[in-house]
Amino acid sequence: MASSIETQGSQRYVDFDEYIDYQLQKTQGNVKTTDVLTAMAVAATFVLAYLLLFVIGDHWLVADGFSPATRLVLLSLVGGVSVSWIVWKVLWPYWRQVNRLFAAKMIEQSQPELRSTLLNLIDARSHGQEVSPQILSAMEKRAALSISQTNVDDVVDRRPLLRACYAVLALVVLFCLYTLFTPKKVSTSIWRALFPAAAVEAPTQTVIDSVKPGDVEIIPGTRLEVLADVS
Repeated sequence: MASSIETQGSQRYVDFDEYIDYQLQKTQGNVKTTDVLTAMAVAATFVLAYLLLFVIGDHWLVADGFSPATRLVLLSLVGGVSVSWIVWKVLWPYWRQVNRLFAAKMIEQSQPELRSTLLNLIDARSHGQEVSPQILSAMEKRAALSISQTNVDDVVDRRPLLRACYAVLALVVLFCLYTLFTPKKVSTSIWRALFPAAAVEAPTQTVIDSVKPGDVEIIPGTRLEVLADVS
């Protein structure tokens, strides 16, 4: 009875247990990468949504724009939530190992023919259960042959990641459209949102671009011609 299987894309043969471990590690890596990317996309969605709402409020909803104190409070709240989310959903999962039983369950969900064979095999290994070598070999062979017919890259559910990416894309499009049609400068409000202590006035529809001759001293009663570029 054969005790090895050909690896995909090569002529190298490996033992059933080595092949199973390789596919499990690959699935674990895919799960971790997908979770981290999803969390980053969600964080980007949250920050973009905050900036868009801040710009709209700074332009139209609050007279003379948000005050420095309000901007500081809002930035602190958004920053605290964002940092907490990144630590909890990005950094912490990045340093943790995905459970092998969880990876095995995902593979079995995409390959019903396994019928819990892989789960039982991993459970028996992890708990050091005494299993007959013949039974263990049969389980390894059945699991390896079933996995060889499955693309483990497709067993990870990436729909949450896609939805988060679509949300980021939608917000970017909304930002571009708003920037295109608003009569006020968006960059000024973004600067005010990110740097609340900066002495930057709220954007207005009318902007004085330049004043000539600028700062000058004149004799009282003398006429002075002032030229201003207003947009």
